[in-house]
Amino acid sequence: GCRRRIDVPTTRAEDWEGPNADLSGFVTRVHAARRRAPALSSDTVAALGPLDRPALLLEKRAGEARCWIAINKDWEAPQSLDLPGEALGAEVLRVCRETPPADEAAPGRLELAPAEVAYLL
Repeated sequence: GCRRRIDVPTTRAEDWEGPNADLSGFVTRVHAARRRAPALSSDTVAALGPLDRPALLLEKRAGEARCWIAINKDWEAPQSLDLPGEALGAEVLRVCRETPPADEAAPGRLELAPAEVAYLL
């Protein structure tokens, strides 16, 4: 977004503001996870539970490989998800955090910060 209001008919290229967010760390973490877990790039996806809840767990598959994506859709409050047995012990990658915890293994119940997305590989 822009801090100053843009007037469409009169705004010129030199009026544009510089970027105010650096997404390079996030994009780097996502690409690294996708290289490590090919199932993340797969179109084969299933929701494990109702879609109308504030937290959602997706399972992605590529052949025999699979991984999970945990999503907290609530921007205001933390949420938790019960994980299926197959996901227990999977590596948890918290790609939305600037400094994600290292070597985190999936417990039986995964806690997510507001608006957080985590990959379970």
